[in-house]
Amino acid sequence: MNPEAVVARLGHQTNDPPRIRCAGTREGRSSEAENRAPVGRGKSPTRVTWDDPLQSPYFGGRSSVLEEPDPKPDPGPTSRSRWAKCGVVLLYVIGLHNLASSVVKCSSSRNPFEVLDAVSVACRTFFSAVTTHLFYTGYPCVATFLSLERGADLAVSHQRQMKWKHGAARGFVVAYGVAMMVHQVVWLSHYGAAAYIRTQVYSLNVSALKINGFLAAVLAYLDFTAFHASVFVPALCILQYVLVCDMVVLKVKHFRSLVRVCAKNSDVQAGPVKRLHSIYTSLWNAVQKLDSQLSLAVFLWYVDLVLNIIISVRMVQHTLSQFNPYSAAGAYVQALYLGLMFLLMSYAAANLIVEVRHVDHDVCQLVCALTAVDGQTCNQVMLLQEEVANCRMAFTGWNCFNIDRSFILTVIGAIITYAVVLQQLT
Repeated sequence: MNPEAVVARLGHQTNDPPRIRCAGTREGRSSEAENRAPVGRGKSPTRVTWDDPLQSPYFGGRSSVLEEPDPKPDPGPTSRSRWAKCGVVLLYVIGLHNLASSVVKCSSSRNPFEVLDAVSVACRTFFSAVTTHLFYTGYPCVATFLSLERGADLAVSHQRQMKWKHGAARGFVVAYGVAMMVHQVVWLSHYGAAAYIRTQVYSLNVSALKINGFLAAVLAYLDFTAFHASVFVPALCILQYVLVCDMVVLKVKHFRSLVRVCAKNSDVQAGPVKRLHSIYTSLWNAVQKLDSQLSLAVFLWYVDLVLNIIISVRMVQHTLSQFNPYSAAGAYVQALYLGLMFLLMSYAAANLIVEVRHVDHDVCQLVCALTAVDGQTCNQVMLLQEEVANCRMAFTGWNCFNIDRSFILTVIGAIITYAVVLQQLT
């Protein structure tokens, strides 16, 4: 929608917007007048208030007059929910299996690199189960946000840059899955299923247990495939998180365009500024809601990524010194995948803080654009400036840290320092 048309429409509305109540967040206002939606035939209008900021009209939610709900239940979401629960349970089974196998391997092996590999496998599969479970718990909030946004403004949801970025990210994840499948086949073909079971599955001796070759190959391929599937699922969850971050950033950019258009008007009115205040409050409430649902999963994603990046760097150093091309190829693929996923997720979340800083500048320009001495207009502009200054939007890792660009540089610097020191010691 054209920003000038939006501001003009907001300026002609004089009624106060309906209240938005959200548990645990600041009380906001919606940006649409009440009783906008048509009432169904034979239905009486039902007045509602939005207890969730994601349901406000600014985010594509329905207006304050709704039709009666359809009494027919939809079996689709229930079926999908059951499959998702089964998938989470399967990930926990794989994680516990690899954790127990790694404990047996660590207790029976004296090679530090085998122990390091066992720790990496156990951490990745167990963190995969936990983070997927947490993301599944908060996914209804994510799905609501994405569905409302795509239905609210098609121009926003079909940005070419965002589509290209997410297409490239999905292609990278698929390429990672294909590369690991090829590595699995090549490794098992070169070393054999018996060697894999002896080193990865409870240190079992195939010859002593009299397991035939076909059964050993099936067990090896199943275990290898289960590991790759368990570490592939979090990548899909991270892509959804990146999509949410990009949609929020686009909404902040849209808000900035409204502020700039309002500041360019020769006569700033109190009505449009009041609606801008309610829009920003609704957006802040939505970010708080999303972050409260996903911040713990994001924190564990970072722990998993950084820990396994460090382990992958160590394994690359070891495989290069041992001239083992098969294990080195797998270590390189893992290190590249983990590093790019870290950068993809971090930059998508850090862009929100950058846009919020630009909002400060745009609101200051709006303050400078005040020419007429109108007490109500000045009061509304000051309230908007105070709201922007006090309610900072940011994605966090379990409220332990804000995800910004300084955080990215700190983590990258720590990993590079570790790699340089490791190279000097070896």
